[in-house]
Amino acid sequence: MPEMPNYDTFIAAIKQRETSDPAHRALMKKMRERTRGLNYAIERNGPSLFCDVYLRNFLREFNSRIYRGKGNEQPTSFNVLRSFVEPDEIAMSLNLLEERFYQFNLFDYIDFVTGPTVSSTAQEADFEELVIYELNSLGAFSSVSLPGFESLIFCGAALVREGNEISILGIFGNDVENFEPMDQIDPASIPAQRRELLKEGAQDHSAELLFDSDKFYPLLVMSRIDLSSHTTQVRYLLHESKDAFRVITDDPTIWDQHFKPPPTNITYSLKELSKHQHLFDFLNSMLQFPSFYQKEEDGFYVERHPTALKMSGGATEIRKLKSSLETHFWLNYRDVLTLPPRLETAKNLEVPRPDFKIETRGYWKTLAMGAVGADRNGNPVHGKTWVVEHLSWREATASEVTPSATFTVNQDQTEEVGFVYVMRSAMHGKNIFKIGFTLHDPEDRAASLSSTSGQPDALFVVVTWKVRAPRAIEKSVHRELGQYRLNDRREFFHLKLEAIRKKIDEIVDRSNARVH
Repeated sequence: MPEMPNYDTFIAAIKQRETSDPAHRALMKKMRERTRGLNYAIERNGPSLFCDVYLRNFLREFNSRIYRGKGNEQPTSFNVLRSFVEPDEIAMSLNLLEERFYQFNLFDYIDFVTGPTVSSTAQEADFEELVIYELNSLGAFSSVSLPGFESLIFCGAALVREGNEISILGIFGNDVENFEPMDQIDPASIPAQRRELLKEGAQDHSAELLFDSDKFYPLLVMSRIDLSSHTTQVRYLLHESKDAFRVITDDPTIWDQHFKPPPTNITYSLKELSKHQHLFDFLNSMLQFPSFYQKEEDGFYVERHPTALKMSGGATEIRKLKSSLETHFWLNYRDVLTLPPRLETAKNLEVPRPDFKIETRGYWKTLAMGAVGADRNGNPVHGKTWVVEHLSWREATASEVTPSATFTVNQDQTEEVGFVYVMRSAMHGKNIFKIGFTLHDPEDRAASLSSTSGQPDALFVVVTWKVRAPRAIEKSVHRELGQYRLNDRREFFHLKLEAIRKKIDEIVDRSNARVH
């Protein structure tokens, strides 16, 4: 880092060796090429579902800091999210662990969790170690109502097991009217070595839109759980604005251990975390997924989702990047295990609250890449070390958590309703149709599209479907008819109308989205 003693001398020595040592120069070239290839491929090799989009966004931030020589200056959320990544053996970058993708109807899952034969305790063996389980809401957001959170949606959760610990990332959406912007960050309040990480100029702390929804902003919930001691080690709430996160946590590592945590910050954080406890309880119910999958395994089918790499083409630069990587990074399709919805109507469900205690005997401290620490028993462990400390301030949380043994989940009936449409222009060739969605009258949409300069002639509506979650239905149709699409940036398809109608009917019925 530039602020390190003898930094200039260190950099000069590296450059000198690269100039004078051909083998070292070749190695550095290989590392740079691999780093570029990995960065390009991993950002684009997911199925673009809720969970993998967020994991890749975080990975981009982590690697960006490494590339700028700030690998030891990761955001505090890295203390949980480090469990989802691993260092590459050659390149100076992080990769995501192996991913497994699932889609299902949330209320089918909650209906299972509340069943009489389900154990309330997850076991370590239920989750394969160092594999990311990405559990996505099928189709669109799942609108739910929890005590104290009447306008909430659930997108999905990602879980990974490391030994007896499970790290969880949950993606929720909260009403934009509930968004509380944080104050502008004063650079003077940031340690000198971190100031470079701030964006230049004023930051925009207005609400980020959740996957282009104008009603919700992203609310991320993270925790790490020790299944052997049945304790919650750390909790995070991240309210996302356009340029930053407002972070609330009880993670001890955010304070320098030479100083006592500021009492006002501790009090505020614990109150906020306690107020959001129902979200953590809801998220912890995802620990039952392996049992759910085992029961419903025969009902899951494989959907093949094209990745952004599939759309990248065969440019010379892309082929060069591809040649520097193993084939398992360069994926044109991802298999997503999908369970069609079972429940016809939503109902209120009483969910057992997982009885996790708050860890007060110590905490994990994240170490630099490659560093070795020790676990609770003194055994060597990479990337972290266990710090023994009595965290008495955490015990205050216990008295603020709602003591009820259950919490209620019910479906919000204000679900987005709109239309998926097929349109045609007389100026287009035979069997060329536009497939899109609108939240308003499809005829008004056709008139609006016809008035734009990009259309050679008027579009007229051929057929429509009134559906719930029209954005998600449109996305599924575009994906499953992708081979007939004329241009990746336009919504025109070359296919007979009968085939289009059949495919949309199939997707609408499969998603239980039809509105009569």
